[in-house]
Amino acid sequence: MRNFANTKKRNRESGYGLVFAALGLIVLLGAAGMSVDVGYLRYQRRLLQSAADSAALAGAAELGAGSGGAAAVTAAKNDSQLNGFQDGSGNITVTATPTSINGNANTMQVQVTNIYPTFFMRIFGGALRNVTVSTTATAQYLGGRGCIYALTGGGGLNVTGNVNVPNCNVISNQNITGGGSITAASIGAHGRSSVAATPAAITGILQASDPLSYLPAPGTGGGCTNIDWNSAVRGNQTLTPGVYCQIVFEPNTGGRRGVPPAGAFAGNVTFTPGTYVITGGNGHTGGLTFEGTGTVSGNGVTFYIANGAVTFANTQRIQLRASTNAPYAGVLLFQSAGNGSAATINGSGGSYVQGALYFPNATLTMSGAGNSGTSRYLLLVAKTLNINTNVTTTSNYSSLPNQYSPVRTATLIQ
Repeated sequence: MRNFANTKKRNRESGYGLVFAALGLIVLLGAAGMSVDVGYLRYQRRLLQSAADSAALAGAAELGAGSGGAAAVTAAKNDSQLNGFQDGSGNITVTATPTSINGNANTMQVQVTNIYPTFFMRIFGGALRNVTVSTTATAQYLGGRGCIYALTGGGGLNVTGNVNVPNCNVISNQNITGGGSITAASIGAHGRSSVAATPAAITGILQASDPLSYLPAPGTGGGCTNIDWNSAVRGNQTLTPGVYCQIVFEPNTGGRRGVPPAGAFAGNVTFTPGTYVITGGNGHTGGLTFEGTGTVSGNGVTFYIANGAVTFANTQRIQLRASTNAPYAGVLLFQSAGNGSAATINGSGGSYVQGALYFPNATLTMSGAGNSGTSRYLLLVAKTLNINTNVTTTSNYSSLPNQYSPVRTATLIQ
């Protein structure tokens, strides 16, 4: 009788143990399942945050370019779509709102929301079958500080003169070489640097993207007007915006171009404000060549060089300031990415160029008196950049819309 009672007691205790073990297993599985769900949702939140950050930057950059709120909202949503979150697709909602923070109206706030299913938490109730995850990012366009860029794939930045640009950043996606000096807000090289630098150059930086790649190319279709002037063209001349086969002021080289009589063009030339497109059509090689004598001047101009080389010789005084109107505000020389012709910017005493000199797939060489320090701002962007003269600029963009550099820079603030 006693053995039977003991056996019954042991069986009952074993049953309790199984119940507790089963309950414990359920708790452990629930905890493990919730950990999986929480980890999954955290991962999705990171993806959402990355998309929101990128979209806010894109929208703020568009606002800074003066495109308007509607275009900025579209840019933000398009950017979010590129990162896998398309507004209105499935349960995804992307809200982009232009706003103002601390007086800066070029601010974009982006909220990205999505609904995700859970895997294990749903066993605790229908309310946890789906979870809404939402995140917000805010970015402002602040105006770029970079003013000298040697782009990827070229020969880097070579400096034999003295570069004094205390309010801007100097960046080379290759090396910085030469016997000159650089004074800037910051100096960085993807490779090495051997120039005297204040502050000291930072090496091994990440390669920067092309800061002016957003610029739209103007139309080059239709006919073109050819300008190839030598000493046969008398007196001062004025040119107006339009499409040109080439613009050439002849040097005194005995009819090198086969246009008699030989001799240099000796007048003054004024470019009226606007955009000058150089196509190289009608059998001409194209290009912008100032090799005569006299003064070449233009205030509020942009030159787009689809074909041919840019040559400013030291025989001619060059006084050019960039356009102040969109889409080329602050851009003086813009060479197409498909044009690899090298550019040389020189000039006699009293010369200056003010604006961006943009040669994304070519070598740009600054020599002689090409920049006398009269320029409020100067941006040099080229595949390979040689600075063989003294360059001084304060990076003063007060003459441009919103007082911003053509270099787009948007920064996350929240």
